[in-house]
Amino acid sequence: MDIRQLNYFIVLSESNTISEAAKKLEMAQPPLSQMLKNLELELGTKLIKRSKKKHQLTKSGEILYQEALNIVKQLGDMQGKIQQNSLGLTGQLKIGSTDIALNQLKPALVHFFKNFPNVSLIIEQSEAKLLKNKLKSGALDLAFIQGSFDKDLFISHFSFSEKLFFVTSEPLESKKMSFSDFYQKPLLLPNFQVFSKNNTFFKKIVTKQPNDFIISYCSNYLLIQELVATQLVNSILPESMLETSLKINNYYYPITPSTPVTHYHLISLKERYLDQITLNFIEQLKN
Repeated sequence: MDIRQLNYFIVLSESNTISEAAKKLEMAQPPLSQMLKNLELELGTKLIKRSKKKHQLTKSGEILYQEALNIVKQLGDMQGKIQQNSLGLTGQLKIGSTDIALNQLKPALVHFFKNFPNVSLIIEQSEAKLLKNKLKSGALDLAFIQGSFDKDLFISHFSFSEKLFFVTSEPLESKKMSFSDFYQKPLLLPNFQVFSKNNTFFKKIVTKQPNDFIISYCSNYLLIQELVATQLVNSILPESMLETSLKINNYYYPITPSTPVTHYHLISLKERYLDQITLNFIEQLKN
């Protein structure tokens, strides 16, 4: 017994005669009659009580009809789910992100929720090292990190860098920023270890600081800007971390020539198969 026979039997059950069913199926009557005979032989029971005007289902035939309806429906549902999944319209995607990269990820997440409402997202924020380990274990599908990665283990699907801004509570006297402007007040910088590893500009800031000049560090970007607003410190921040929409009376000056603060990468394990859901998200981020 196969799905074709079940579909034929459903049409037979919903028709008055074999001849009528054959017309619906666009086939000759003898092959349909033979199919019914083979089905009855396989099951060892009569399924249809034949009549010239209107045949009737036996009790066994009624059971087969109801079960056939369920099986065909389940098969159709299964095929639909598989097709939806193959198009990336249903399923689950597990994404990790560092705290710095998360701001860059927000627009892509908004578009993804809008365009793929039936996909479940699991979003985890952690440090880059832990995210890479979770990619290797299969606990994550993608990770959005800043900084370097092992190109033998991981592949980058999307990369970019961003500018640095000097953040101060008072306007600069000169339109052209000089290096000495960075040392007018103590500096409160983001987590130095994250940036200095891949950014020569931060290294330069630290190595060229005057004697007794104070540099402090903070991982909370909003708090940094709130403290700058007290006029006690200045800061240098990546563009994505600037909270210019809030009522904080600070001035934001792009540092020129443009110096990338860090490189962002959306990575996955090199050997991992990327399903359509994952590919759809990558496209959302690129756009």
